[in-house]
Amino acid sequence: MRGRLRYRNFLYVRRAGRLNLSRARTVPQLSLGMEERMTIEGVSSFLDAVAEGKTTFLDLDTSMTVGPDEFLRGIGSLSEVVRAAGITPGERVILAIGNGPLFAAILTSVLEAEAIPLLLHHETPARELLRVGRTYGASAAFTDAGGGRGRGEDFIDHRRFSTLPWVEGSWARMDEAPPSSLRDASLHPTSGTTGHAKVAIRSMDHLLGDVRHYVETMDLDVSEVYLDTIPMSHVYGFGFCVGVPLVHGGTVVSMRRFNPEIAVRAIRDAGATIYPASPAALNLIMQEDLTPGDSRCTITSAGAALPERTRATMKERWGVDVRPLYGTTETGAITVVRKDDPRETAASVGHPMQGVGVEIRADERNPNDAGAGRIWIRSDAVMEGYADEGGIDRSRISDGWYDTGDLGSLDDEGRLFLRGRVSEVINVYGLKVIPTEVEEVIRLLPGVDDVKVYAGGDSTDGQHVKAAVVGKEVSMRDVQIHCARHLAPFKRPSSIAVLEALPRTSSGKVSMPDLP
Repeated sequence: MRGRLRYRNFLYVRRAGRLNLSRARTVPQLSLGMEERMTIEGVSSFLDAVAEGKTTFLDLDTSMTVGPDEFLRGIGSLSEVVRAAGITPGERVILAIGNGPLFAAILTSVLEAEAIPLLLHHETPARELLRVGRTYGASAAFTDAGGGRGRGEDFIDHRRFSTLPWVEGSWARMDEAPPSSLRDASLHPTSGTTGHAKVAIRSMDHLLGDVRHYVETMDLDVSEVYLDTIPMSHVYGFGFCVGVPLVHGGTVVSMRRFNPEIAVRAIRDAGATIYPASPAALNLIMQEDLTPGDSRCTITSAGAALPERTRATMKERWGVDVRPLYGTTETGAITVVRKDDPRETAASVGHPMQGVGVEIRADERNPNDAGAGRIWIRSDAVMEGYADEGGIDRSRISDGWYDTGDLGSLDDEGRLFLRGRVSEVINVYGLKVIPTEVEEVIRLLPGVDDVKVYAGGDSTDGQHVKAAVVGKEVSMRDVQIHCARHLAPFKRPSSIAVLEALPRTSSGKVSMPDLP
């Protein structure tokens, strides 16, 4: 596989028809006939798809356009850089690269060398690169020119490279490459919401499965223009704004740091047709002016619950129906709200993607009257397992089904409703409280813009309900009175903090350690 990218006819066949949803509590995995499936051969198929040159990049940070031929030229030059860095097959290599063509080009070059990319945020400092490298067996790292992540003496070897105007950065050796038989995979750190952060092993087959789910479910065309403000290192941006355009074709308009004014300009002037967003980004972007009808952009929202107020405001000001999307690092995209879903189902995260099975299983640790159970997923995008010192940890996968650790329910039409995480259920002296239920009630209070409900105290000695509320015209007393009217006493927050904004990670999720 090493050497130049090889060309082969990469045939993608779109499946006709829609997923047949029953009234059962299980949505079965879609079974495709061989004539309907895309041929999958892991890294080889991914590289062959990239080699067809179907992707154009517009980097908003540099105002630079990189067309298909120039992009392939950049990959060729980076292949020389990867060889000069001594990257060997099976070696784990950290990629801390910001959004743009360089991310996709280095990813491709590292995969071409049969190495295993470990994807980290582009602002990761040198000492953290070293720590993560030692923890997960990575022996080298590639960073971009916008780094400033530390001194070269932090590494065994550290060199800069510059081959084209858009191909600039650094590579560093951190240790000798440990032996590994793993080839066809990429490593994705999880958000740590199930406990300690882990690293999910996802093969290129899994990425190609994720691509197929997006394309078939959302009927994506090769002429789509993807606005990418989500980090490409995050599975949401990786699948939607890297995998789909590289494999299926399209244009990627990207920025390294979110800027609402520039994002609106990209939607209006650059003709963005697909915008994978987060609720936090939408709360900022909807303040910008965009005349309804000026855009035909499809906007999805993931990473956190989409407040109904945000969705309604986007519809009123922009004329756009934001479509909630649900996925995990371990599975890729799972569900999305369809264009024809009625408004009364807005609280759901939609139907399963084509090719994805969703099952709700009872859990005796959760309250029976909440109507929620554990969400299990089955699809060809589910990870191989977690990276573990002893090999691969597959403890969360059973008979091909993955336990998300999320709570949810399915309605009679097969739409999924999220009810929080199993680990976030609050145990108030034996009485169970699901945070999302309390959040839904607090959001009904006028003036509340955002809210996060979480546990205080020790689970062994008894917990209590805490709430962090965002709203310029709301007080702690207002929340207390409102909750007293709408919630049983054990569900009412005993601690309420009114904040200017909820602390969030780069992917838009609430940063739990930073809550008061």
